[in-house]
Amino acid sequence: MDGSTRIDLLGGARDLLTAHEGAAILYAGTRANSESWARRLRDHGISARAYHAGLQRDVRSAAQEEWMRGRVRVMAATSAFGMGIDKPDVRLVMHTMLPGSLEAYYQEAGRAGRDGRESTACLLVSPSEDERIQNWAVQRYPDRQTLKRVYEVVCDLGGLAVGSESVVPLPVDAGRVAELAGCAEREVEAAAAQLQTAGLWTLRESGGDVIRITPGPDHAALQVAVAGAARGHPVEVLGNAVLRIDGFRPERFEVSVSELARASGLPETRVLEGLRFFVDRHLIERAETGRILEVSLIGARQRRPDVAAVVADRLRKRAVARGEDMIAYTRTRGCRRRILLNYFGEDPPQRCGNCDNCIGE
Repeated sequence: MDGSTRIDLLGGARDLLTAHEGAAILYAGTRANSESWARRLRDHGISARAYHAGLQRDVRSAAQEEWMRGRVRVMAATSAFGMGIDKPDVRLVMHTMLPGSLEAYYQEAGRAGRDGRESTACLLVSPSEDERIQNWAVQRYPDRQTLKRVYEVVCDLGGLAVGSESVVPLPVDAGRVAELAGCAEREVEAAAAQLQTAGLWTLRESGGDVIRITPGPDHAALQVAVAGAARGHPVEVLGNAVLRIDGFRPERFEVSVSELARASGLPETRVLEGLRFFVDRHLIERAETGRILEVSLIGARQRRPDVAAVVADRLRKRAVARGEDMIAYTRTRGCRRRILLNYFGEDPPQRCGNCDNCIGE
């Protein structure tokens, strides 16, 4: 069955999981959302793990193994999850953010019921998703001015003057660059990739080992918790390791997971679980794993970088059109299966008798 319903997301997910037995995948769109959904489901007594590219490989592998063996029911994931995974008995696939195209949705929803038994795919999205998916398409392919601003800001932050060559790679703090360039973080990452394609710099990703920690407004909360914990307790040893980081301050900072593991004496998996515990208990505001970008200029910094965006313009229009097709799918009152199959060039019956619209009639 296929459905698209705009309701309370957490309540809707819980209702669907109550109504359907067996394994489930919840596509949450972003890494942060994957972590958040896994926590919220666990808080409501539903076994769930997060899966995304920002997690350590051993953490991802452990989560996937638990889910494959049925020890965890729900995998809250980004689109990084599912390719090449052979689990035929998935009974439920939910999307809480709109995919960028019907192709992506069809592929991800198709991971339900590969054993031929009745299964359900459902979109659980808020009204703001329409605007987000349209913005996403535009941000994925920044315009010429955005490309120039990102190039200039990265070079400025790296202390690189016009005509100078970079001796070492320049770090790209997407949040800081976005703030100075006047655009979204997603646009910064997209612009960095396009500037590589344009031959202005090479781009390197590091990430699995890096975590960004935001202590939050009450940055003394962790100190209080550490002081009240028994000596040798994970809260005490990990909390002290975080507090002793050079540069610990109220705003966001970065540290490697391996560094925290060495400082605390805990395995890296326990470090990540402990940081999530700190977030759940509001001892720190955020702890995000993810990629770090570095760029190395090809040649010297240019005064007027060549950022011809003809290809980007064409790709942006195509992405916008695909996003509009996805939005139209959520709004239709007709047979959803017919819309999907028509999109892929097939001529199905007028009614499938199995999607929410057909059942409703």
